[in-house]
Amino acid sequence: MTSARTVEAIIQVPRVQTAKLLNPKVHKLHEPAARTSPIRHLARMRRPRQMGRYSADKGRVLLAAGASAAQTRSKLATAELLVGASRRKIAVALVQEPYVGNTGELKRYSGCRVIQRVAPRAGPVKAAILILDSDVDVEEDQTLIDENVTAAVVTAGNCRIGVVSVYFECDKPIGPYLDRVKWVCSKLGTNKIILGGDVNAWSVWWGSERDDARGTELCDFLDVEGLHVLNEGNIPTFEVYRGDRLLRSTVDVTACSSALLDRAEEWQVVRGVTSSDHNAVTFNVRTGAVRT
Repeated sequence: MTSARTVEAIIQVPRVQTAKLLNPKVHKLHEPAARTSPIRHLARMRRPRQMGRYSADKGRVLLAAGASAAQTRSKLATAELLVGASRRKIAVALVQEPYVGNTGELKRYSGCRVIQRVAPRAGPVKAAILILDSDVDVEEDQTLIDENVTAAVVTAGNCRIGVVSVYFECDKPIGPYLDRVKWVCSKLGTNKIILGGDVNAWSVWWGSERDDARGTELCDFLDVEGLHVLNEGNIPTFEVYRGDRLLRSTVDVTACSSALLDRAEEWQVVRGVTSSDHNAVTFNVRTGAVRT
């Protein structure tokens, strides 16, 4: 779907994935899937505490996507996302199709660092990352950022995590996007990767009713690159009424590398965060030392 998205925490109302890093806990806004899949992000970081087999830090990540049914790249949805992220203590958000107005880029908000392609650009920003926690250390390199693929490295607890927000336009081949993502990930300098966004591709792997050619190509890419889909459950990531018809699909994917697979948890789709036609996705990422 091509509607605007927002971000709650690491990283999606325009679609957003956001993360807040103190002691990270990651949440994401996405549609659930039956198999492991890529991630959208909203993240919230908490101070370390003992939990399970980890010694500490958790980061909360929120991924939000989509615009209101009435307005593509909805300004309202983006504002709602920021409010929702603040309430949820989100540290980092991955956003797709945010409201960019006539400038072609996301507005700078107080207390929020926006990572996006700066001028010169070939078109408006369609994927961005929001850093909502000033305690989060961020490495930004504009050579790794374009209008549709935005990446940064955030440091939380003992982890340097590469965060990648993507928007794959439905009327363009998916192959060049995947080539770009592969190259970007190779330059991040960490094997801990979170990928999230609106891929406009269908696969039962991440909760779609069927596979399409784009979904098959993306699945092959994820397998080769060692990325695991985090989507689970049966709540669609996209829901909107057109007339008296309810359209539903899962085109928002969250994935992580093997190095983060045992740290990612509680992936879920959250309705009602914004008026966007995309639901939010949240998940947690443990950033403390793992006990062996």
